[in-house]
Amino acid sequence: MRQNALGLWGIAFLCIAAIAPAASMLFNVPLIASQAGAAAPLVFVLSAIGVLLR
Repeated sequence: MRQNALGLWGIAFLCIAAIAPAASMLFNVPLIASQAGAAAPLVFVLSAIGVLLR
């Protein structure tokens, strides 16, 4: 293997790290919607404002 080159495990961990935010949205949105009901869009808007103000 060449020096400073990524191996199989390095590439695998980079792929997992890149997909983690999308996977968290996939699993968290149904849970939030089941708890918030019709207010789910409001929850996301308020969360986005909170993130932007941080």
